[in-house]
Amino acid sequence: MGIQKKQRMMKNVLMTIGMLAAIYQLIQTKFVIFPTDMHKSIHLTFCMVIVFLLHVDFEKKWHHYNNLVSIIGVVASIVAGVYIHINYYTLVNRMGSLNTMDLIIGITVIAFCLYASWRDWGWTIPVIVLAGISYALFGQYLPGSWFHAGVSFKRMVGSASMYMSGIYGSLLRISAQEVVMFIMFGSVLEASGGGELFISMAKLVSRHLRSGVAQVAVIGSALFGTI
Repeated sequence: MGIQKKQRMMKNVLMTIGMLAAIYQLIQTKFVIFPTDMHKSIHLTFCMVIVFLLHVDFEKKWHHYNNLVSIIGVVASIVAGVYIHINYYTLVNRMGSLNTMDLIIGITVIAFCLYASWRDWGWTIPVIVLAGISYALFGQYLPGSWFHAGVSFKRMVGSASMYMSGIYGSLLRISAQEVVMFIMFGSVLEASGGGELFISMAKLVSRHLRSGVAQVAVIGSALFGTI
C-alpha cells in the first residue's frame, strides 16, 4: 500500500474519530449522560488518541521510534480511559488508597500526557510539570523556605491523575465542557465562511473612515465577540 493511500486512510480515520467525538460532546452537553469526572476522562481519551494518530509518519517504518510510541500512546490512552470509566465509582470509594493497577494506569496517563504535550507544544509544558513533580517528591531535601514535609510517589501519582485532580482537574473540566464547544462552533463558522463574512462586513463599514485599517480589526473583533 502506497504512502499517499495510507495518509488518505488515516485522514478518514481521524475524521471519523473527530465526528464521533463531536457527536458525543453535543449529546453529553445536552443530556449529561455521565458525571463530570467520567466525561473528562472520555474527553481526554478522544484528544489523546487524535494527537497520537496525527503524529504517525507513514514515511517511516511502523517500528520506528516515532510511530511505535504513537501506536502505544493510542492503545495506552484507550486502556486508561476505559479503566477509569469502568472503575470510576470504585476509584472514588477508595480514593487515597491506590492499588497496583491504579498506580500503573496513573503513571501511564501522566507519562503519555507529558509526551503528547512535548510532541505538540515542545519542552516548555513538560519541563514545568516535571519541575513541579520533582519538587513534590524531593522538596524535603531542600533548605530553608523551599523545604516541605515531602510527598510520596504513590500520593503524587494519585493527586496528579487517579484522584480526579491534577490532569483530571478544573482545567480539563473547562476544556471538556466549554472550550470544546467554542472550538467546534469556530470550526463550523470558518468552514461555512462566517469568519470571512464578519471581516467583509467590517471592511464595508469602515472603508470610508480615516482609521479604516484599525477599524476593520475593531469591528471584526466586535462581531466575533457577539458570538
